[in-house]
Amino acid sequence: QRGLTEEARKISLLNKKKKLYRLGSQPPLTLVIGNDFEHLNPSWNVKVSLVKEYFKEHGDTADVCLLHWVGGTKPWSSKQNLRSTHKKWWYKYQHNTPITKTSLKAGK
Repeated sequence: QRGLTEEARKISLLNKKKKLYRLGSQPPLTLVIGNDFEHLNPSWNVKVSLVKEYFKEHGDTADVCLLHWVGGTKPWSSKQNLRSTHKKWWYKYQHNTPITKTSLKAGK
């Protein structure tokens, strides 16, 4: 056990007090992991804003393991509007998630 979760938690709590960084959870994860990681197949981090380019590069039938919703607008938050192109991708892959249309309507 390396204690990565606790290290990232400490950095996040320090940031809450001192505002050392922005960009959500990525900075503490990067700091605690450093160079100790393995590269994944690109299908494990397809940014929604670049999904069309991903399919152009990898083919129309390419697998998408994880759609990365960068920024504050998330499809599971019914309070925010998604661009119509992003809604298309959310509804295409939503069945692979534990989030349902019912929970979307309820704002869960």
